[in-house]
Amino acid sequence: MTKTRRSDLEVLQAFLSYPKPNFEADLESLRELGESRGDAIGRAFIHFVDVMSLLGQDEREELYTRTFDLDPVCCLEMGWHLFGESYDRGGLMVELRARMRELGVEETEELPDHMANALALLAHMDGDEGRSFASSRVLPAMAKMIQGFKEETNPYRGLLEASQGLIEELFDLAGAAKEQDHV
Repeated sequence: MTKTRRSDLEVLQAFLSYPKPNFEADLESLRELGESRGDAIGRAFIHFVDVMSLLGQDEREELYTRTFDLDPVCCLEMGWHLFGESYDRGGLMVELRARMRELGVEETEELPDHMANALALLAHMDGDEGRSFASSRVLPAMAKMIQGFKEETNPYRGLLEASQGLIEELFDLAGAAKEQDHV
């Protein structure tokens, strides 16, 4: 795992968690990532920063809650998007928790299949393991999340789309999420 890949994924992880008081510093990290890229993904990150910078902490928290917690179509639990409430989701969570421990990824208050945890885990995976996890779990779940957005203008939609593109690039998986949609 390159240091750049890990740090890029860690920057994204902060925005798929409930907005914390240090959100301004996280926004600055995302702006730096966007500016360093200078491409469509970078511009999408900068747009997210610009929109979120206009909001106060209470408004950020409300937008996050409205986007991810009140509408199960856009929830951040990857397993729910992949398996619904079947036993397969439980198996995935057991597998993820074990892999997090093996790789030294700190557990959070969220379930193991929460997208922020998935990005943290992905940041610690190398080569084929990372490609496999990204293409079989992370990207298909993100694609379903994006499809569930009712509001085209929700800044989290653009963030997820750009995150999808970044993950595809980092793991050399161009079009993997789109291919999964047609399976």
